[in-house]
Amino acid sequence: MAFALTNRREIAGPLAALYLLRGSCTYMSASCTSLPLYDVLHELIQNGTHSCNLVELQEAESNVTIRAASFLDDYIFRPSSLDRMNLYEFAMACFRRKQSKSAATPDLFLPGHPLFNTHCIGHHQTEAVPVITGVRMPSSRTAGPDSRMYGSHRH
Repeated sequence: MAFALTNRREIAGPLAALYLLRGSCTYMSASCTSLPLYDVLHELIQNGTHSCNLVELQEAESNVTIRAASFLDDYIFRPSSLDRMNLYEFAMACFRRKQSKSAATPDLFLPGHPLFNTHCIGHHQTEAVPVITGVRMPSSRTAGPDSRMYGSHRH
C-alpha cells in the first residue's frame, strides 16, 4: 500500500512506510540532542529577553503553575560538580528532568533556577551528539558581509 501512495522509485515505498510507522529513514548509532546556540547568544547579548520553554508544574489537581526556563538557565544554574563542562559538553552529557524520589542523588540546580524545586539534571547514558540550532554558518559562495567576516578567520 505504501508503494502505491508514492512514486514508482524503489526507495520511495520503504521510506513512506517508515514515515507512516513513525520510524526514521536513517540509521544513527548515536542519539542527538538540541543545542539552541542562537537562543543562548540572543539571551546573552540582549540582557534579559530570552526565549524559553514553558514548563507546567502540577502540584495538585487544581493547582497548575507555568514557569519559563531556558537551556542557558540550565547551564548557568548547574551544580558546582559540573563547573568544568563547557556549553557543548553540557549539551552532550546532560538534560533537564523532573526530580523523583527513586533517583539516586540527583544533580540539583542551584537556587535561582526557575525550576529549582521540581527539576534536576539528568545524565545521558551515552553522550549525545549536539545539533546546533538557530544559527546558520554563512556560505562561502555568497558575498555578504557576514561571509567575508567568517572568511577572514579561516586560516
